[in-house]
Amino acid sequence: MLSDLQALLEGVASRRSLQRRLDEWVREGAVRAQGVRRGRRYFSAPEADREEISPPAPPSERAAAPNSTTPNPVPVSAAGREIQQLVRRPLADRPPIGYQREFLERYIPNETAYLSEPLRHQLHELGRTPGAQHPAGTYARDILNRLLIDLSWSSSRLEGNT
Repeated sequence: MLSDLQALLEGVASRRSLQRRLDEWVREGAVRAQGVRRGRRYFSAPEADREEISPPAPPSERAAAPNSTTPNPVPVSAAGREIQQLVRRPLADRPPIGYQREFLERYIPNETAYLSEPLRHQLHELGRTPGAQHPAGTYARDILNRLLIDLSWSSSRLEGNT
């Protein structure tokens, strides 16, 4: 039963992930299924029909090995891809790094900065909102207006109006 398998793999895979994996194994012939919906039972396939199947990977390995067929939704530079690979490594493979107390103690509010001037300028440019010549709050008001329109539309749909 699925609930038995879920209890056995608690914390490794969600119920829905197990259902997807079982359906995949049924299609591949590695597992045999009988029944439908809640009454569905899974059985091991005969040895002749069985192919090598792998259990779901633990969360740390899934994060470390992203699906290579899925394109990156945000285009990044080569340096950005390198950083993504470093961050996706399992925690156990990352070297421990402590903070430098002297670096923190050298900071004087309103006099010194943690980041260099060119880097601060670059981050400032990246963080600019479109239409910087508009009065303060205009961009936020535009977003709020769009949110209110979507909320009104969804509310009308729930009530059966068009």
